[in-house]
Formats: sequence, C-alpha cells, structure tokens
Amino acid sequence: GGIPANGTTVDVVLSKRGRHAAFTSAATDLAPLDGNGPTPDVFKVSLADRTKRLVSVGPLGQAANGPSFDPAISGDGTVVAFTTLATNLVAGDANGATDVFAVGPAGLPLLVSAGLDGAPANGPSREPALSDDGRIAAFTSEASNLVPDDTNGVADVFVRDLISGQTRRVSVGPDGAGDGTSDTPAISSDGRFVTFASDARNLDERDSDRTTDVYLRDRVGGRTELVSVTRDGRSGQRTSFAAPFRPVSDVSASGRFVAFDSPSPRLTDRDRNRRSDVFVRDRRRDTTSLVSAGNTGRQGNNDSVTPVISNDGRFVAFQSFAENLAFGGTQREDVYIHDRRLRLTNVVDVRPDSGRRGFELGRQNLQRPSINDTGQLAAFTSGAANMVAQDTNRVRHGFIRFLAPPATRLASVVRRRSTAPAIRISADDENARYFVYRIDGGPPKPTRPGLLVLRGMKPGRHRITVYAGGAGMLFDPSPVRVTVTVPD
Repeated sequence: GGIPANGTTVDVVLSKRGRHAAFTSAATDLAPLDGNGPTPDVFKVSLADRTKRLVSVGPLGQAANGPSFDPAISGDGTVVAFTTLATNLVAGDANGATDVFAVGPAGLPLLVSAGLDGAPANGPSREPALSDDGRIAAFTSEASNLVPDDTNGVADVFVRDLISGQTRRVSVGPDGAGDGTSDTPAISSDGRFVTFASDARNLDERDSDRTTDVYLRDRVGGRTELVSVTRDGRSGQRTSFAAPFRPVSDVSASGRFVAFDSPSPRLTDRDRNRRSDVFVRDRRRDTTSLVSAGNTGRQGNNDSVTPVISNDGRFVAFQSFAENLAFGGTQREDVYIHDRRLRLTNVVDVRPDSGRRGFELGRQNLQRPSINDTGQLAAFTSGAANMVAQDTNRVRHGFIRFLAPPATRLASVVRRRSTAPAIRISADDENARYFVYRIDGGPPKPTRPGLLVLRGMKPGRHRITVYAGGAGMLFDPSPVRVTVTVPD
C-alpha cells in the first residue's frame, strides 16, 4: 500500500523475527534526512507501523557523501549493517575503498571493517551479515590490517565482535590461514557458525580441486568444514561458476543445515539438469538434498541460485529461472519458497491477488530473496508495473509478501468405496487454486479445488492426503486426510 517511492529499491532483507526490514534505495522521498539526492542509501522500516528511518547517515545526521548498499539486519531488528563508499560517517576515513558499518538503536554509525588500530581497513570491505542480537558481524575484506599476519593477498572472511571490538579471520584452515579468495559470508543466529565460499585448498583436507567450494566455520570448535561435498565425501564443485558469480550460502540457527547453490552434478543422485541448483546439507546426518525441485518431483529445468534458509531449516527461499517448479510461476526469473518438511514449492513474487506479475523493466531481475523465521514472510524486489496500484514511475520496488497458508477443506466424500473413488475439496482462500495430493505418502500430484477423482489405483485401502496451496502462499501444513477403498 501507499505511494511507490520515486527511486529504485533493491536488496530488501527481513529480520528473522519478521518485525523489521532493511533495504537500499535511490529514492529521495522516503526520509526527511535524505539530503544526498538520488545517491543510494540504506533504510530500515518497521513493519508494524511502516515508519522508515534513514540508516546510512553520519553521527550528526549529515547525509552520506557516497552510495550505501548491501544491507544486513539482525534477527531482532535492532542493528543494521551495510557497505558504503561514503567517507563522512566516521572521522579519518581516507582509504578510498568500501567499508562496512553497523548502526544500532542509538543511530550512531560504527565502523565494522576496522584495522588493528581502529582505523579503516586498508582494502575494500563488503558483504556484512549479523547475528540475531547484532553483536557479531561477519564480512568480507581484501584488507591486510584487520588481523595480524594476513599476508595471503586475497579477500578473506572476518568476524567482529561489535562490543569488544575484537576481529578474527574465519576463512582459515588448520594452519590458521587460507590460500585462496573467500567471500559471501552468512552467520548463524548465535554467531557461532559462519558459512562462506572459497577457492582455497587448505581449509579442509577433503578439498581436492581448485574450484570454489562452500565451507562452514565453527568458531567455538575452531574447525572449518567442507559443505559442498559429493556422495563420496570429496570436494563437490568441479564445475566452476561463471564470473563474477560465486556460491551463495546460508546457515540455520543450530548450524545443522546449510543451504547453498552449486552447478556441480555430483552432489546428489537426482541432479541431471546440468544447471546450477539449490541444495541443503544436513551436517548431522551427513546428507545433501536437492531443494530446487518442483511439486511433481521434477528437477528445475534452469538455474536456481541465491538461497536463504529459516532458522529451523524447514524453509528455503531462492531465485530460479526454471519454468517447472511451481504453479503460477512465469517463464523468466521468479522467487520461490520450498517447504522441506512437506517437500513442496511455491512461487512468491506475485501480485496481491496471486496473479502473475508483469514483465520486468530490464532483461533480468537478479536478486537474493529474504524470509523470516516462520517462512510466512518473504521479501523480494520487482520492476513489474502491475504489482501494486498507482505504480507509474517505472522503477524497481521492494515488496514483502505474507505467505499465509490456506486451510484445506473436505466438502464431501462422493465415493469412498469404488474403482474410482472421488472426494470434493476446497479451501478457505479463493486464491488457493493449486492443490497437490499424495496417495499413501507417495510423490505429490497436482490437482485443482473441486472434484478429485482417483483413477488407476490398485485394489485395497489407500490414504489420500490433500494440501491446499496457491501462488504467493505456503501449502497447508494441516492437510485433509481421507481413507478410500478400491475393491478387487
């Protein structure tokens, strides 16, 4: 609702508790302190009352004199971190490179990418990620003055305690260093686990190639673990990402589940599409599962990338160019959410009435979606003109979708005992148009509300489970269950 902003908005991120969001925008009509014109800034919004606050400002409220972008927000929504080229947020910022800052409830910018003497890093820093309470920040930096003996000459992943001011490098192997580039960090809610991408070869002895892999660092255990492993436990990528793309990962609260994208065909038995896919690694069970699959069990027929995972590991959101993942998607890039418990996928970036969005402004709308803890809120961006009313300014906007699941209803059992049993099904939401059903816990099959005729089943008793769903919503976690009998 409301009048669309007068500038492009990107990088919308939700707090895990779903009460706040942060985003980058070049709009000039979002906050009264925005005095730097169309220069991109970082904002924070309260989803309860929709109040917006400009975050990327100096200690005296002065407008940033350079672009700010790439926001991260703590799980409780109290702290926002971002990357900036501005030089007037703290005194003495003369490194001529991007820095990472964090802003807490007091509104004062704190330099995250600070050197050993507290001065700005001597190289570019970027890609912040925050723990739930905002105390621990992970980020990427090419600087060599953040920790002692950083002599590898490439980007590393660091973690900084914003209260103690202590910084540690986490993209390290048993010898305390990494011999390759590391970046794209994510951090668990308690700050213990950090995942990242790296082409280093000395982080885990199982890494046997020079391509980029996904790793997890246990900061308490002091161990770095290869995550993107093959079925035989070796390095799994082999197939390289095309520049400038790098693997993107995310980690659940306990560190048990790691979501990541990979072009490798060697991670699971099901991967035969020769495309990038989204996977989840269960570190406790030592298994890797394919996430970017459709509701009929088919693998995505195009690239799926940039995943995020809920704290409990149940929901994974990602972007995909596949056309066969969910009903209501388009023949171009879409945002999807996958329920790992139900093994079902839905499209996210649709209009309020669950209709398909229009064409994007550009050829591609590359993005990383964001979800809250429960998976019922998802954030994304779109330049389609039909997403909301009054959108006539032809720029990209940020949206937050409430993915409330419908309630499945059994209207009647038309034939319980028959060679073709039939039931009549509906939902409490008129936009719930895409149902799936399972016979005896088997693979899902698509159907629509109305009369469901079950043909071709073998004689005997069968359990039918029906899940109501639709574009822009989750599938019903409390489905209808009916027992039918096919006579001999």
